[in-house]
Amino acid sequence: MGTRNRSLDRIISDLSRDRTNERATASLPAYFEQTGQLKEIVALLSPDHFNRLIEQKHSFVPVYQQIKIGINAARETQSNGELLRFVLQQCLLKEMETTQGWRSEIEAIMALQDSRRAIAIAQQAITKEDRLQLFSVVAKCIAEQGKSIPEEITNQIRMLYTQIEAELLGERAVDIAADLLHSCPDLAMNLVERAAAVGGQENALDLAYARLSLTALSRSSFSTSADDKLEIIRNRIRDPRLRSFA
Repeated sequence: MGTRNRSLDRIISDLSRDRTNERATASLPAYFEQTGQLKEIVALLSPDHFNRLIEQKHSFVPVYQQIKIGINAARETQSNGELLRFVLQQCLLKEMETTQGWRSEIEAIMALQDSRRAIAIAQQAITKEDRLQLFSVVAKCIAEQGKSIPEEITNQIRMLYTQIEAELLGERAVDIAADLLHSCPDLAMNLVERAAAVGGQENALDLAYARLSLTALSRSSFSTSADDKLEIIRNRIRDPRLRSFA
């Protein structure tokens, strides 16, 4: 234990030389948590720190993780003012993260078959996971119009997929996968499998597939292609009760 603590202390000392660089911004809170330096966590996780993390990672996922660390540290140290700040930041982040408004706008624009304008909206999204989902919505609309999805859109989707941390997306992984099904069904399945592997919950993958099937069904215009994809999902569900429900 002593050797491990000394190793962690050396890492923390090294990262603390410049707390604004990308590695320190992403890693220091977790190291402070491992060594019980709770007051250091509360002091580190300032609004400027979170803004820097978003700029460096182009994702809200690590911000969510660090806010949770901050909430726990603030509770343990009875830093009530900071606890309130972290909770408010968490609520604000949830409001910023939603893509529903953009989704509705893209679907309306795609109904007019203006894919160029829809793509421009997708590119404006702040985070990589939002851009991935919105490009997938564009591709879904094109497929539902009976057209071939342009290769440049598919390539953009695949490139964005390599940049997200699927294991950290939680329930949102299914939400994104439901839109991915139309353009890159292999990525949709991979995303669900990677997200379900976190936590080790019994039947986690079956539950994720069932949610994916129901979410995709609620969003799709019925077609032979869509039905085929939904059938593939159902066939992957091992639990017969969940399969019948999906």
